[in-house]
Amino acid sequence: MTLSYQNEYEATLQFKDGGDQTLNPVRRITGLVKLKQIASLIDVLDLDANPRDSKLGNVTADIMETLEMTPELYPIKSKGILLAASQYRELDRNRIEILFANKDLEGILDGGHNMLAIGHFLMGKALTDRAALKELKAAKIWSDFKDVHRRYKPVFDQYLRSGAPELETQAWVELIVPSADDEISLENFENALLDIGEARNNNAALKQETKTDKAGFYDPLKLYLDPRIADRIEWKTNDSGKIKVADLVALAW
Repeated sequence: MTLSYQNEYEATLQFKDGGDQTLNPVRRITGLVKLKQIASLIDVLDLDANPRDSKLGNVTADIMETLEMTPELYPIKSKGILLAASQYRELDRNRIEILFANKDLEGILDGGHNMLAIGHFLMGKALTDRAALKELKAAKIWSDFKDVHRRYKPVFDQYLRSGAPELETQAWVELIVPSADDEISLENFENALLDIGEARNNNAALKQETKTDKAGFYDPLKLYLDPRIADRIEWKTNDSGKIKVADLVALAW
């Protein structure tokens, strides 16, 4: 599907042993994708579309242990990553080019901990310098990990071209895209994304603050607050802020 405002595509994923269903207003494409291709998403995505931010802990430690010890079981043990993109183009050999046009809604809807664990696992393989590995270990949340990734991107890119065997490990990926290419279908698709993201994250109930942030109700506060203060607010679960947004709202009242 190519829309009238098509830009350059940001990533290419090749799906293996999956399926393809249309459930209006979305089309769902599923399958196994190599970690080497998933790594390309680190460059272009944050976790803005995910209702909660991701943080290192027992869950990510278990994922990285599986990737290290029994990578062949990873697609079975993990529910994988759920992506949403409004613009895409189908190529041969089950390859799909994707563009995340609205990163507030599109991107990683579920599986942020998988994405963080995969990123840490691969970056740990790429880095050899002791100081760099220490920086990586200290990057507990996605935004901090992205900072490390940016600093050592040339090293990481070289590693991705190395042919290392772990890059062939596969992860389960679901990609949801609009079911049709007209503007009404696109609008219906975008309206569905918030509900889908919230539903997929219901294994642990989302806090009201997280839901409110995802709905955009805090945007006026973010706009008018001094940036030095706004950067210290925890707008959603596992955000890096030190000040609870609930306390800010209470003070505003």
